[in-house]
Amino acid sequence: MPSLLVFPLIPLIMQTVLVFYWIFVAAYLYSSGTIEPVYRNSPSTYNGMTTATELGIAPSNSQSADGSLTVQSSTLTCAQDPNCSYELVWNHGLEWMFLYHFIGLLWTSQFIIGIGYVSMAGAVAKYYWSAGHRSHLPACTVFGAFGTALRYHLGSIAKGSLFVALLQFFRWIFVYIDTQMKSWKGSRWLKGCLWCLGCCLYLAELIVKFINKNAYIMVAIKGQGYCRSASRAVSLLVSNALRVAVVSVVGDFLIWMGKISIACAAGLVAFAISDTKYYTDPVNYPSMYLTSPILPIALSILIAYIVASLFSMVYDYAISTIVLCFCEDCESHDGHPQYAPALLLHTLGQREAH
Repeated sequence: MPSLLVFPLIPLIMQTVLVFYWIFVAAYLYSSGTIEPVYRNSPSTYNGMTTATELGIAPSNSQSADGSLTVQSSTLTCAQDPNCSYELVWNHGLEWMFLYHFIGLLWTSQFIIGIGYVSMAGAVAKYYWSAGHRSHLPACTVFGAFGTALRYHLGSIAKGSLFVALLQFFRWIFVYIDTQMKSWKGSRWLKGCLWCLGCCLYLAELIVKFINKNAYIMVAIKGQGYCRSASRAVSLLVSNALRVAVVSVVGDFLIWMGKISIACAAGLVAFAISDTKYYTDPVNYPSMYLTSPILPIALSILIAYIVASLFSMVYDYAISTIVLCFCEDCESHDGHPQYAPALLLHTLGQREAH
């Protein structure tokens, strides 16, 4: 299924649009505050109202009939007081709107990730339950699974993504509190408790993400709701812990080797290119001469590793989907899988069903 490697571009585009939309709305909310003078010390005093002539401001159509412009004493005081500056002040309504907007960013981001997970899991599950026969698969399997996810599974995805978004929101609150407390000389025990609570929230987020990942797979396999799918996924993982561990270790090692190989290959190509005469001859090619190839090679390795990591996520999720499909196949057929590919059976030491 070559389309499976291209499909992650769709969630990536959706995430990009979401980020731009969020920044635009956040900027609009930020600019909707009230500009008010803020005094560092006690403000200087000025008497009553002041005319435009005294300020040196030319008359305009908005001025009064006698050519004078009245300015509030507080505005004039801040304009001429070195201890005063203007700041943008939000009211409580805007603050709550920004919090709502921030939670929306976290929730929608996780929702888009969930759509991608369910779509990829649906495509891989169809491949497994067809016993690996591509001729039995419909055209553009992953896009068909994407349509199925949009039509039938949005509620389950929304529920799972909400749990992760709430945990992330609480973690950001603790990050904000920790930032504010760095200059606070208070109890170390309180700081330690907050730090431990932040770590617990981080671990809880990892656990919920792991449950979500497998729950989405079961949603794609059986079409059930989020809670039943999560319960079934955890049950299968616990009852087949050894099999899952074997496949996960082997799969993670191969994926890691693939990422390292791609990064090293990119570094070798960058080294070979930087060693050509265009980059080593300062006389004939002064504008392209490289004093040291270390930085281009390092950037090539880093970018190649990041790109390889993004695409390897597809393989990692495909492995997780096949493992859960295999566990479900075993549970449904008394320990004798009917649809597992021969290579998977050989890896797990399982006899092929006849």
